[in-house]
Amino acid sequence: EAVDRHGEWVRDKCVVVPNGVDPATIEQYTANPAPPLAGELRVVYAGTIWARSWPPDFLRHWKQFVDKLAIPVRLDLYGRIEPEIQDEIRTFSADHPQVAIEHHGLVPPARATQAQLDSHVILIMALPEPGMVTYKIYECLASGRALVYFGLPESPGATMLRDAGAVSAPVAAYSADGVGQQFDNLAKAVAASDLSQFTANEVPPGLDTRARAEALLDALG
Repeated sequence: EAVDRHGEWVRDKCVVVPNGVDPATIEQYTANPAPPLAGELRVVYAGTIWARSWPPDFLRHWKQFVDKLAIPVRLDLYGRIEPEIQDEIRTFSADHPQVAIEHHGLVPPARATQAQLDSHVILIMALPEPGMVTYKIYECLASGRALVYFGLPESPGATMLRDAGAVSAPVAAYSADGVGQQFDNLAKAVAASDLSQFTANEVPPGLDTRARAEALLDALG
């Protein structure tokens, strides 16, 4: 992106050191595989929801998704949500009390991680910008959970998921059709009790913060 903006001279002068994941958090996910898909489907989003990152017609497609399934479903949201989206969720929940959506607000990182440990599916909502990589994607890749990505299909975040084997990413798009397709594919996977197509099978090396710090030190000489 810097090369596109400023020209080729930037290429040899830039070093990218991505966000990392605490080694203890990676160990938690490694020691606690995803729970069996039985009784209830637990879906989690942890992070900020901006108006610009809220997928089009998300709640309508969410209800259609829940209505298709033979098992109960819950959606837990952790983190800050912009007021206009909060109002949309409150109105939706009042109109559809049978569809479980709960916003827990800002919580300590350990609680958000525990929620993801207890989940079957983690949602990723990236800003619809070509060069966007949401910082949460690194922990999500390490989680071993099914990942449903909402973002531009040509973005680096979508590419990272495809490279890791989470093949839900190619249909990720900020359009109502793209959101609906994501949920349709997830519904089929849940009905078959097989979420593997949404789960990274190759975790990128060097995700932990120690490796990232070493890369920064190397860059600084």
